[in-house]
Amino acid sequence: MLSNISLNHKITVRYLIAVALIALLSTGSYLSFSYLLKNNETTAAIINISGKQRMLSQRTALFSKQLVAANSSVEINEVKSQLAQTVEIMQTGHLALISGSTDLHIPHHHSKVIHDMYFGELQIDKRVKMYIQAIQKLLSSPANTLNTAHPDYLYIDEHFNSLLVDLNNIVTQYQKEGEESVRKIQQMEFFLWLLTLFILLLEIQLIFRPMNKQVLKALGERETYEKRLEKEIKKQTKKLVDANIQLNKLSNTDPLTGLRNRRGLEAKLRKFHKLYTENKNGYSLAIIDLDFFKKLNDNYGHDCGDAVLKKIADALMHYLDEETIISRFGGEEFVLLFPNCDDLTAFNILEKLKEKISQMEIKCEDKLIQVTFSAGITSTENFSNIESSELFRLADIALYQAKGAGRNQIRTYSDSRFE
Repeated sequence: MLSNISLNHKITVRYLIAVALIALLSTGSYLSFSYLLKNNETTAAIINISGKQRMLSQRTALFSKQLVAANSSVEINEVKSQLAQTVEIMQTGHLALISGSTDLHIPHHHSKVIHDMYFGELQIDKRVKMYIQAIQKLLSSPANTLNTAHPDYLYIDEHFNSLLVDLNNIVTQYQKEGEESVRKIQQMEFFLWLLTLFILLLEIQLIFRPMNKQVLKALGERETYEKRLEKEIKKQTKKLVDANIQLNKLSNTDPLTGLRNRRGLEAKLRKFHKLYTENKNGYSLAIIDLDFFKKLNDNYGHDCGDAVLKKIADALMHYLDEETIISRFGGEEFVLLFPNCDDLTAFNILEKLKEKISQMEIKCEDKLIQVTFSAGITSTENFSNIESSELFRLADIALYQAKGAGRNQIRTYSDSRFE
């Protein structure tokens, strides 16, 4: 028969082993989730930058077309300035995506799929650089050579569509990898739950197994200890579930305004477009751009700029109905989706909204700031069949028509074609 000293020694050793396992489990859980959450943050940053690259490629193509069609030196200089700023941002973003950027939270490594897309058969890296180089050459060309026959313009026009498709594929792949990261968190949660249960069963087997009559007293303590552990497991499991729900929410929400972010918008846009293609449930898409927002930031500071964005977001949620999908697309741009709505109805809604916002006085420190916006609208009703990305591009064209007409205006693509 084991002596009390021997029994106590065995129980102590086994208990220490159990505690060590729990400590290792807790440490492993913390490190694993820290890594996965950090990876998810970088994924969100990558999706944001890569999506912006897609938008910038559209803008550069549009500005290039406007440049060769310009009729005066003033117009040429204005378009050149816009094109130069856009291509510089596009070049910076591309370098960050392929080489990494600490400031933008872009990692220095890629997945094999992404690496192959950039440097393999698709050669997206090379094509983007050649596309940017063509734009830069077009910018440096004498004004008297700028026409639709210019070789650099022809290169841009010829390669834009295929490049846009592959940039969209890059964004899609980044999104898939982001979703895979979320799935890993869910799998890790389930694995840790099973591992915790396994350790609990191991402790019961090694520590509380009846060894002799003296262990009978310990059996009562084991029951209390087991209940406490089960309660803690439920508590920790609930925390993991809540953390996972919060993570999914954060990945689809803009942290400044609380609106949907680009990822959240694209998920809704896919649903809208599926209903459109399958059931012919039409919808309208509008892009809102705050007028002279950069000047506002320069004059009043970025804190005031952030305050303005929050107030505008609040106004959008207040004045638009619950069925309207509202998102912050990036910077000072907001995107609205109007279900079962034609472009005329959407235009009237935005006209009322524009009047309301133009009358707002936003207080920042001791200053009262007033803002206006320009907007571009397009609707599925104007087309027999159209992709959501093309619908987005047409709304963006209408937006630039509104800005080009003096800002604080709204244009639909259907009427912007005739201006």
